Amino acid sequence: MNKMFEKAIKAFLDDKAEKDEAFAKKYKSEKKNIADCCKFIIAEVKKSCKGNEAACTDEYVYGLAMHYYDEENIKVPANAPSCRVVVPGDMELSEEDKKEAREEAMRRLKEQEVQEQIRKERQKQEAAEKKAEAERKRREAAIERKRKEWENSDLLFNFDEGDQA
Repeated sequence: MNKMFEKAIKAFLDDKAEKDEAFAKKYKSEKKNIADCCKFIIAEVKKSCKGNEAACTDEYVYGLAMHYYDEENIKVPANAPSCRVVVPGDMELSEEDKKEAREEAMRRLKEQEVQEQIRKERQKQEAAEKKAEAERKRREAAIERKRKEWENSDLLFNFDEGDQA
């Protein structure tokens, strides 16, 4: 789970609880927590997205967070769908967050390099297969030409290799 996402949701909910006494009571419930709130949000966004990417307004995401705390019997998945949440804003990154971001970037870069290498190897293999197929067709055509020449010949001479003139 993205720590920055959790921090953004927590900051919003903390602010809301300070300003809204009724919400503050729900927010303090021992049955609810930020981690489950974030899992709920991610699961709901995943349900509504077409494909593998979704962009949501802050209002929509914060609305889902409020809904999580407003509803008593809300289903939270055991594990949130795997995703990367990008949180805009001017939040300061801790050293741990920076390290995590660098490691994630390196992992993605390595994966891209591996995929590129696989793509290049496939291209080489396809080129070699095309070349081999073209060579096979060339040989077959040459054999066919020779066969036709022999069929149209009246005389055929077949010499033993050891015989010399």
